[in-house]
Order: sequence, then structure tokens, then C-alpha cells
Amino acid sequence: MERKPIVITPKEARSQINAFGLPLCIYAASTLLLYNGAAFFTRYFPGIFGSFDIDLAVFAAATVIEVILTIMILHIGAVKLRLPLQDYLKKTEITPVTKLLLGCMPVAITLILMSLISIVTFFFTPARASFAFLGDFSSPLLIVKNIVYFALFIIIRPLADELIFRGVVQRQLGHYGRYFGVFASALLFALTQPNLSEALIAFFTGWFYAILTLKYHSLRPTIAAHISTAFFLWLLDAMPDQWLFVRVLMIIAAYVITMLTFFLKAVPYELFFPKNGVSKRLWKILFSASSIRICTILFVVSIILSLML
Repeated sequence: MERKPIVITPKEARSQINAFGLPLCIYAASTLLLYNGAAFFTRYFPGIFGSFDIDLAVFAAATVIEVILTIMILHIGAVKLRLPLQDYLKKTEITPVTKLLLGCMPVAITLILMSLISIVTFFFTPARASFAFLGDFSSPLLIVKNIVYFALFIIIRPLADELIFRGVVQRQLGHYGRYFGVFASALLFALTQPNLSEALIAFFTGWFYAILTLKYHSLRPTIAAHISTAFFLWLLDAMPDQWLFVRVLMIIAAYVITMLTFFLKAVPYELFFPKNGVSKRLWKILFSASSIRICTILFVVSIILSLML
């Protein structure tokens, strides 16, 4: 006996969206305050923190916020939206070769976007914040900063992003239309970034992670791909300057493997470009939700601040 789809009203849909949308507003606001706020004080009041390390403070605060908000949104998903996480953490049968192909594609996407964005560096902020301490372990403080950076950006944040945006946001929005869940979750992922450069990268990589989630019906491949991407970029940043040749080889390898991904159709093309598209009505419902409007306003404010700083 087939299960009939549950029909809900636009008002009920907005209520469901606001259930995870309000924590996303907190996420976006904290990102704005932490990263743009730190840049503001560093630029205009360089001595206000004295000898206290601002980077370490931001990383520590971001780690706490990531963990708290992830738990909050997962709880909302499990209880109010009835999205049990265990259903999306099942093991998938993926060969090691396919894992390598799928892990390199978001790396290539990120590198290509960073290259394109660097062309307009004079007008926009760089693609990613650069941290001079990466790979420098010459003092206890630098060792701690490297450890905290690694824990936050290579483990905690990729895991939190996948649990939130693919585990809850995409799954819930996918109930209204599976491709709507893909595109809308990628867009909301972008709206929580601190600047336009990071948002562009987040949208296209988020699109890819959402496609993986749709294909395998599991978060395991996306978590692995996201952590692999973060680790690869960390390696590029942490390598000493005399290893420049190794960096170049790593980047070339990522591009070549990504081309093989398309050639071998590790991810079918039709998943990226669905024939029927997404209903405009669904977008209207999404952006009529108060929480999503607030997220959009916070994102615009972040862009303005990042351009000023």
C-alpha cells in the first residue's frame, strides 16, 4: 500500500522553515559578529585587546557556537520536524576509487572559485582568510592556535555544516521538492557566510554536497568529502614555501581527478541540472518565512561590512 503524500499549507511550511531558520539566524549573526567584528577592532582599534590573541579568541568562540547550534538544530529536527538523524547516517557501498573522485570534486570547485575571485581581489575580500601562523609551531601559542584552527575548520565545522544543512535543512526542504531541497539548502548555506567570496564557495560546494546526499541518501559521503576538502586546503596553507612544487602538483592532481569524475560519471549530470527545475512558488514560501528574511538581511550587512573592512 502506497503512502499518500502529506499536504500542508504555506503557513505550515513557513512554520517548519522557521523551526530551523531561527537558529540559522543566530548562526549568521554570530558569524557576522565574530569575523567582521574581529576585523573591525583589529583595523580601527588595534591595541584594544592588548596582548590577548584575537584569532585564538575567535576560533574558541566559534567552536563553542558551532557545537551548541548544531545540537540545537539537530534537536529541533528530531523532535519538531521529526527527522531522526540515524536514518541519514547509514553506511553506503562506495568503492575507494569513487570516494577519491567524490572527494576531489569539491576541492577543485573551491580552487577554481578562489582563482576567479582573486581576479577581483581589489574590489572584494579574498576568497578565504589567510592566517600567517598556519604551519608555524615555533612557540606554545602558535602550537595552540594551529591545533584549535585544525579542530574547528577541518573537523568541527565540516561536520556541523553537514549535520545542519544537509541533515536537517535539505531533508526538510526536500519534503516540498527534492531538488528544491538541494538548491535551497545550498543557498541558505551561502547566506550564513561572513562575506561574498565565502558565500560563492559555500553555494557551489553546498550544491555538490547536497547532490551527494540526494544520490546516496546518507550524510556519510558528504561528511567525508567536506572534511577531505578542508584538510586539503589546510595542507596547502600549512606547507612551507620551499614546498611550492608539491602544492602545484597537488592542485593539478585535484583538477585531473575531477575531470575523471565527470568522465566516469561518478555523479550523474542530471542530478546537477534537473529537467523540471524548481517551482517558483516554493521560493516564495521560503523567502516569506520571517527567519529566512532575517538571515538575508544579516548576509547583506555582512557583505557591506566585509567590503568596508
